[in-house]
Amino acid sequence: MTKIELLPESQASESTQELYGAIKSQMGKVPNVYQVYGHSSAALKANLQLGETLSGGELSKKEIEIVSLVVSQGNGCEYCLAAHSMLGGMNGMSDDEMIGVRKGIHINEKEQALISFAKAVYENKGRISQEVLSNFLATGYTNGAAVEVIGQIALNTFNNYTNNLAGTPVDFPEPKAF
Repeated sequence: MTKIELLPESQASESTQELYGAIKSQMGKVPNVYQVYGHSSAALKANLQLGETLSGGELSKKEIEIVSLVVSQGNGCEYCLAAHSMLGGMNGMSDDEMIGVRKGIHINEKEQALISFAKAVYENKGRISQEVLSNFLATGYTNGAAVEVIGQIALNTFNNYTNNLAGTPVDFPEPKAF
């Protein structure tokens, strides 16, 4: 059930309409999540800027989607699981890999360290053991990547909570079930 209605461009403020235009030029449409954020152009702008800034960091697009799937699974956000499953597929992940990520497992040692690290940070609100951090760093990640994972957790939690609160209608393909 939708609790916060989508804000169509015709009813949006001028600043939100400008942001919608930028989104449409990149994505071909304004996804429903952004039409929820559209009620606050400040929240929409913050979300877009944080995502854009973090996408220019050390983590690859695939690694960003791994963190997104871990957090979205943990927060039970059906909208974000669908969106990030689509994006994961666009960034080289198979359905089986994405299911593994959502279950917290992966065959590749480095990506398993990323999953374990992101899950530990998310579940323990940043209070992780030195062993978890050391395992993450031992696979080739840096302290900078660790901080970026925290940024991705924050961004995804922002999106998950917004979608869960709003009851945002999913406008992406349904992810493969497990």
